[in-house]
Amino acid sequence: MRIKLNKLKIENFKGCRERSIDFGNTTDIFGANASGKTTIMDAFMWLLFDKDSTGATKFNIRPLDEDGKTIDNVEILVEAVLDIDGTELTLQKVQKQNWVKKRGTDTVALQGNVNTYEIDSFPASEKEFKEKIANIIPEDLFKLLSDPRAFAVLPWKKQREILMKFISEITDADVLAADVDTYAPIADEVQAAGVEKAIEKAKKAMAKLKDRQKELPARIDEASKSLVQIPELADLELQRNALNEQLEETKKQRDDMSEAYKAVEDIRGEILQIKLDMSGIAQTADNKLRQEQREARAAYDAANDESDRLYRARKQKETKLDSMKAELEEKGAKLLEVKQEYTEVCAWAMSAEDTLCPRCGQEMPADKLPEIRAGFESRKKARLDKIAVTGNALAAEIKELKAQIPEAESELAELKAAWTAKAGESSKAYEYMNGLLTEVDLSTNQEYQALQGKLSALELQLGNMDTGESVKQQLSIRERGIQEELDAVNEQFGMMKVNERTQEKIEILKAEQKEIGQQVADQEKKIFLLEQFSRAKMEMLSSKINGQFQMVNFKLFEKQINGGMKDTCEMTVDGVPYSSLNSAAKMQAGLDVICALSGLYGVSVPVWLDNRESVSEIPVVDGQIINLFVSPADKELRVEVA
Repeated sequence: MRIKLNKLKIENFKGCRERSIDFGNTTDIFGANASGKTTIMDAFMWLLFDKDSTGATKFNIRPLDEDGKTIDNVEILVEAVLDIDGTELTLQKVQKQNWVKKRGTDTVALQGNVNTYEIDSFPASEKEFKEKIANIIPEDLFKLLSDPRAFAVLPWKKQREILMKFISEITDADVLAADVDTYAPIADEVQAAGVEKAIEKAKKAMAKLKDRQKELPARIDEASKSLVQIPELADLELQRNALNEQLEETKKQRDDMSEAYKAVEDIRGEILQIKLDMSGIAQTADNKLRQEQREARAAYDAANDESDRLYRARKQKETKLDSMKAELEEKGAKLLEVKQEYTEVCAWAMSAEDTLCPRCGQEMPADKLPEIRAGFESRKKARLDKIAVTGNALAAEIKELKAQIPEAESELAELKAAWTAKAGESSKAYEYMNGLLTEVDLSTNQEYQALQGKLSALELQLGNMDTGESVKQQLSIRERGIQEELDAVNEQFGMMKVNERTQEKIEILKAEQKEIGQQVADQEKKIFLLEQFSRAKMEMLSSKINGQFQMVNFKLFEKQINGGMKDTCEMTVDGVPYSSLNSAAKMQAGLDVICALSGLYGVSVPVWLDNRESVSEIPVVDGQIINLFVSPADKELRVEVA
């Protein structure tokens, strides 16, 4: 599709009072700085997309007077005649100021601007106008094809996305086919999941192997340090037999002494039983007291919770009642305002201004007056009907509120009474709970006091008996010492088996260490080959894309410190990045991109070249060129068409 600008008409747009320009395949516009060259491009872009030539949506288009103040009450008009594949299309946009008279005064105020649209001289809505343009060409594509700077300022990911549309996808199979023998070891994995997934999988496997490889020396060292030095087996056997004989002899002596003092143990057993009985009585009494405390606490908590609930309900009801009263007062005030407004509208009458033409300000023809009066009366009736609906609704709401308030006041009184009663109940429960004992008193328990007397008598009797406790303690201490020595000897027997198992574990870890070392080497070789494959694929992709351009090249991949590659997109000319080019080279590079994109999308649009004087030669472009030259000698714009 070929889009060409045949004619552009501008009225009252920024500094341009009135101008009409006919365009050719190449149009040169000369003018000094601030003479209005960029204004022409701004007007064209505003007509199509509501933006200026830089893409800004907020900019002033209204003309200014000599003092720099906006000139009101003038219409801003931009009209373009486009040639689309040989068919002409006329688009027009007009902006007017919306002046509104304030109610009850003679003062008018500006309430923004209103745009009107035409397509081939037929009125159109804003939606129809924008849809018409969008159906011809999307705004973002028009920008790319009309401005040499547009592509360069896109984010690199967006640039890359557009460039990828130039070529069919280069597959992993294409790279494998280019060097079958080199990539044979990785061919199956690449074909199964793709080179990116294969690299990700290989690096993940390598990381696990490295982690395991780091762990093994520490584990081998730890196992070696756990080996224990122990005596010979024969020496341990002799030591264990001797200790067993000593242990048996000590146990026999202790058992003989225990028989002689059985009477002492009987009294001790009786004392223990009495203490257990006394403890049971004390526990029963304590349980009874704790149960009384829990029941009293539960009764208090229940009464207190209900009191709190009733208090919150009371407060909520009070808040709601206050809100209803405030709402009633507010709606009453609104109803008075509505009634006043209804009275004001009833008094409306046509003024002399209503019969004036909104465009020329002259009196409308007499045959139009009945129609104007009918329209005025219709609007007046519609306004009165709307006010009546609002007033009736407010009156109904006020009536409903007046009916609800007495009911809410009655409910509030009931809640206050219920809360007062429950608060008294909570106070009584608290007093009862605080009056209970905190500890059990057994001074009046006859059974407990009888057991206490019997216990005192038995303890006195035991104190007067010879228990031989010191001899028994010495035997027990000796028995424990022999047993500890025997346990240590038996532990050494066990450590012999532990040492054998530990040595076996060390040998297994050393074998695993050797095997993992080989696996790491194999994995490193695979990752190197996969990354080599990935670079080859990227080089094929870059070569194919750069073949679409005459002047520029694109750096699509960047090598990282770790040897990997990451996506990027940087435009260069002869190896120099676009950002470092001079203005002329940037314009030439941008035109090269436009030529390629026009071929890709099959569309050409008018290309605007601002500051064209900075470039001596430009590439041949299959489309319309509009050159804007800075010419100090041309105080007024001069247009030349080729």
